[in-house]
Amino acid sequence: MSVMAKKFRKTTYLNCWHINTHESAAMWDLYLPADKGIAIRSTVGRFREAINESDNDAKIEIDTDDDEVEELDAIMKIGKVNYIDYSSKLIPESNSFAPLYHKRKSYEHENEFRASFSKFGDMLELQGGLRPDADFATAPGHNVEVDLSKLIESVYVAPSAPNWFFEVLESVTDRYDIDIQIQQSDLDDDPVF
Repeated sequence: MSVMAKKFRKTTYLNCWHINTHESAAMWDLYLPADKGIAIRSTVGRFREAINESDNDAKIEIDTDDDEVEELDAIMKIGKVNYIDYSSKLIPESNSFAPLYHKRKSYEHENEFRASFSKFGDMLELQGGLRPDADFATAPGHNVEVDLSKLIESVYVAPSAPNWFFEVLESVTDRYDIDIQIQQSDLDDDPVF
């Protein structure tokens, strides 16, 4: 099983998001090395709708605990990451998706939501068995069509981004007639006393 789990990871792509009701100063600091960037705000419902209404290789199945291989070439699953202490808890072995949705407790600040896209067709033989001897060389990424108008609820501009960056973003959305709320992050604003 460990050989197959390693091969499964090589045929799976991840898309990761941070779950929070407010902006996270830690996420801005960790993932934005400069002061010119954006954060996209969405919801799980919008994410699912944006994926499922596009013409993709696979549709989303939300149950990350279901490990049945269906008659699909590919499958996409979504769910929250579980943060565990590896020294006292084990990742479930009966589910090939479980390692994709578990991380060390030390990363709990990420509060991560993931979508995993798996190329099951590359792992299966014609008779339906797994191919433990297959070489799973995959591309460094996989394009999945999404409806951006359904995905994006709003866009936050980095806390310390200069005014011109906000203005450029507004002009791009106006030029391409994209109806998205753009707002400057308020993390650098002075607190109210």
